[in-house]
Amino acid sequence: MLDNKATQLISNHKVLLEYWANLYFQIHVLGSPSSTIEAKKRDLNLFINFFQASLGSEIIDLWTPSITKAFQGYL
Repeated sequence: MLDNKATQLISNHKVLLEYWANLYFQIHVLGSPSSTIEAKKRDLNLFINFFQASLGSEIIDLWTPSITKAFQGYL
């Protein structure tokens, strides 16, 4: 069983984009062909880096449609 410190640490990470990207990757990407895995990994890393550079943060609540559009333009 997790102690309070470990539970709090996990809860704190749930606000970060990287946490959700990793969860998506584990659920939807792993098990795919290796070329798909590499492409998704590259794209997720590009987006996380863009998000952090644009907003100075990885807090998921800062994600808006305008960030998505800006990233599409960046590509």
